[in-house]
Amino acid sequence: MASDSLEPHVLVRLLGRPAGAFTAGDLERAVDELGLRQVNLRYVGGDGRLKTVAFPINSRAHLREPLPHAREQIVRRAAELLHAETGLTMEAFGEVEYYLVQDLDDRFPVEEDRGYQESAPFSKGQRLREEVLGHLAAMGIATKYAHGEVGNVREDDRQLVQHEIELSPVPLDRAADALVLTKWVVREVADRHGVEVTFAPTGSTGGAGNGLHVHTRLVRDGANALVDDDGALTDTARRLIAGLLAASPALTAFGNTVPTSYLRFAEGSESPEAICWAETDRTGLVRVPLAWGGGVLPRMVAHANPDHAEPVPAPDIAPQTVELRLADGSADVHLLLAGMAVAARHGLTDPASLERAERWNADGRDDDAGDFERLPSSSAESADALEEARGMFEADGVFPSALIDAVLADLRDNADGALTKKAAKSDSARAELIAKYWHVG
Repeated sequence: MASDSLEPHVLVRLLGRPAGAFTAGDLERAVDELGLRQVNLRYVGGDGRLKTVAFPINSRAHLREPLPHAREQIVRRAAELLHAETGLTMEAFGEVEYYLVQDLDDRFPVEEDRGYQESAPFSKGQRLREEVLGHLAAMGIATKYAHGEVGNVREDDRQLVQHEIELSPVPLDRAADALVLTKWVVREVADRHGVEVTFAPTGSTGGAGNGLHVHTRLVRDGANALVDDDGALTDTARRLIAGLLAASPALTAFGNTVPTSYLRFAEGSESPEAICWAETDRTGLVRVPLAWGGGVLPRMVAHANPDHAEPVPAPDIAPQTVELRLADGSADVHLLLAGMAVAARHGLTDPASLERAERWNADGRDDDAGDFERLPSSSAESADALEEARGMFEADGVFPSALIDAVLADLRDNADGALTKKAAKSDSARAELIAKYWHVG
């Protein structure tokens, strides 16, 4: 890899290779050439948060075998098995939503539920968000864009302003790392500015919740297997969708880990409840975002650049994805993405998948009649769904059984069936529950 002076990642510039190819020897070289005296090991803990252990440099450490329970190894094994059985590589990226919480500012006051792509000074926190993007670029985490989200909330003594950072598609293990690191950087930068930040699924007694939508695509030989040459969805895409929907009740165990997750399902105007998918409905559990086939991209570019005569270069891989709108800010993202790879493998190899995809398609249908099954309404129901499906996740040693046991125990310890019902009827009970699960994931 030739050195690129515009490469923002200092170690990539130094070592001349992409971050995903770093070796133990590369680390030793970086320590030597940069004169480092301490290295911080960051890893994902059992609560889904990034942990830190500081190692003073006093010798050349030996490379050790990875722990089988480490979340990074679980998502890697799930992706490897998917590729081994189907020849497909799963790529993913997330939409990270969060609220910045500050004292009320009546200069250009924020308007409730009017924050989508709003600009400063009517949106608060734009410069903080841009600082986050700079750090992510320097760390080698590619982003598509960032903007204000719809959720603006004004309370008696504070305002909550929602933002979103959308990442770029990368292989599954890197996508999981990128999501954890993005949340860590947002928290670090906000803290330096003296601003509180929350990724909580429900952050106030009103306003939108914080989702964590995950987009995926399947790649074979450098081509997107979800669409054909005309941009139409393939049977592979439908099988993937069916696999994700079939596993979705169990996937809540990894993507919706706290009681306020289920308040978001019940109360969010755009939060999913029904197990269905659609190409035209924005509220389906699985959504097919804007289709890029049929010459859409060249026409958009031509319209925006009327004097540009050069042909529009085609992207290396067609950008079409499917979007799982299940998870929220409490998600244990490595386990969630590993679970999605397991679900995808099951969908791609199950003969019944195409029939299920057709049955769960909401386009042109009315769900008022209760045609579609519903997601779990509590942590306890989520645990029951995972218990029923655990054999699929434990198959081929992807999820250790002891880890599944721990996830089940954590969910059942929430004991939230009565809590969420009480919170739906009492503002004070709701506020207490939100405060308890304010910093999650």
